[in-house]
Amino acid sequence: MEEWLKKTPFINKQIYEVCRAFGYTYQEARRNEDVIREAIRQVIQLYYDIDGAVKLIKDVKEGRVKVIQRNLTSLSKFVFKEQFKFV
Repeated sequence: MEEWLKKTPFINKQIYEVCRAFGYTYQEARRNEDVIREAIRQVIQLYYDIDGAVKLIKDVKEGRVKVIQRNLTSLSKFVFKEQFKFV
């Protein structure tokens, strides 16, 4: 998931925010793993509902929710491929 998050538009914005807080230039921050890890942590906290996603995945696996695939986003393709082996 970390590799997928590095490709989202949110990560660049968050790296910019973190680099300002840590005193790095944006170019320095893009090469600093600590800054990238912190940016990923913030992106997950700010933009994604991990607990809700885990509950939804569990409900799908247990048959309480039926999945209909249409116009999959890159995140949904990742989830289907990794969790359900659909794609």
